Amino acid sequence: MKGHRDSVYLVCQVIRIGDMFSTPENDVKATKSKNKMRRPFGVAALDVTAILNGSINPDEDKQHFVPILP
Repeated sequence: MKGHRDSVYLVCQVIRIGDMFSTPENDVKATKSKNKMRRPFGVAALDVTAILNGSINPDEDKQHFVPILP
């Protein structure tokens, strides 16, 4: 079947905003600095195929924990 996907994932990208190198000195200055850099910090993915297919009943109170990989 053309265009068929086996799985659907929710992908999250974590961005670090601050100086290039983190030190206690830089952390204090980073809040005042105008030259903040955006750098990738981590990524996480959650398989949501079963929820979208209706195999699992989505519950608003249920929390899904996804490990963030550096």
